[in-house]
Amino acid sequence: MTLHIINQCPQGEFQKQYGVILENDCVVLIEDGVEWASRQTLPKNCYALAEDLNRRDVRMPNESGVHRITYPQFVELCVEHHPIVSW
Repeated sequence: MTLHIINQCPQGEFQKQYGVILENDCVVLIEDGVEWASRQTLPKNCYALAEDLNRRDVRMPNESGVHRITYPQFVELCVEHHPIVSW
């Protein structure tokens, strides 16, 4: 499975911007990318860095399906997945 790390603010619809992300891929939202967590439903394997959510005061709706993770959990996902793609 590929790990996609997204660090950019939303511009348009997620599927149009990141249409190459497959159903079983994993997505981690970091930095400004955590803004996606407040805007729309995302892929099922989607995580957001808790520190960045807090820093930007992003509120995630319950139905977003995005899971909060810590830096150690982020590192674990990086170790478990190959390849890793940064956006």
